Amino acid sequence: MVNFKKIDPLPPVKGSSFSRPDFVVDPSLVNKWEVDLSIDFQPESIMNYIDEWFRQGIENNEGNWNCRKDTDFVKVWTCSNGSEYNNGIPLIRSQHYFEDIDDPLILVKALNEFRNFWDDALESVTELPEYRNNNTIVVRNINKSVIGTKKRDCIDKKIFFKKGDYLDLPEDDVTKDDYYMWITSTPDEIFPP
Repeated sequence: MVNFKKIDPLPPVKGSSFSRPDFVVDPSLVNKWEVDLSIDFQPESIMNYIDEWFRQGIENNEGNWNCRKDTDFVKVWTCSNGSEYNNGIPLIRSQHYFEDIDDPLILVKALNEFRNFWDDALESVTELPEYRNNNTIVVRNINKSVIGTKKRDCIDKKIFFKKGDYLDLPEDDVTKDDYYMWITSTPDEIFPP
C-alpha cells in the first residue's frame, strides 16, 4: 500500500506573489480528505504537494509502483494496492509529452473546456459555473454505461495554474511554462439535484 505522508506547506518565498488576490479556492469546494490533510490551497503548496507525492510514489525503491509503459511520449505507472484512503481502487499516474504543442495552455483547455469533444467514455460534461474563477472549474461528468453497468457520475474540482505566473523564475527556466492541475472531488453537498 502507498502511504502518502502529510506534506507540510512550504514557507512563503520572499518577494513572491503567492498571496495574489487572483488565486482563490472557494472553501466550500474543499473535501474531507483535503481538510484532514490540512491542504494549503496556494500555488507554492500545491506544487510542493504534487511534486512530493510523485517522488514518494514513483521515485523510490519500495516496489509499490509498476512502470507499465515507457516511451518517448508516454509513461504510465500503476499501483494495484491503492492508497491509504482506499486500497481497493488502483492508482494510475501518467506523463504525456505532446510534441507539436508549443503552448501547454491548449492541454489545460482540452481538459477543462473541451473534454466532451474528445472523451468517448463520457455521456456528458456539465460545468457548474457558479464555482468558476481564474484558477478553478467544477464539472459534473456522467460516464456512459459499460457492459451492462449503470452510468456513473462524479463532480470534479480542477484547480490549475501556470508555474511561471506564481513563481519568480529566470527567463531561461524551462519549467516556467509548466501547468499544475489539482483534480479531486468536491464535498457531497455540491452534488446537483
